[in-house]
Amino acid sequence: MPIEKCAICGRRAPRYVCQECSRHVCGVCFEPQAWLCAGCSGSPKPKAAAWKSCTWPIPFGLFIVGLVLILVGITLVVTATMLSGETVPAGAVIFIGPIPIVVGTGSCSIWAMILAVVLAILGILMFVIYRKRAV
Repeated sequence: MPIEKCAICGRRAPRYVCQECSRHVCGVCFEPQAWLCAGCSGSPKPKAAAWKSCTWPIPFGLFIVGLVLILVGITLVVTATMLSGETVPAGAVIFIGPIPIVVGTGSCSIWAMILAVVLAILGILMFVIYRKRAV
């Protein structure tokens, strides 16, 4: 006994019956909103794999714009500092997970280290507190 194929595309097994013409059609050639096949609903025969255009959502676009503005601002500050010719105390605090890495020169680097340790302890405490509440 031969396996029945879709009455419209002839490639896939039918899963639906058109309400208007009673043809046996596959899921691709069927319009579930109207319960009609592609021929009766007036829409053209669907293509097997039509790719939709990929558009980025608005929040991701705003994230990228913000990241670019931050990088431009950092570049301007570093360039202005280098072009001024003065020695300026500088520092950075980098967090990798809860572990702070502090790099700095001058008297303010001690305060940056203290701030980094305090923020790391607060971060770990908040993680533990909110994890217990979630369980």
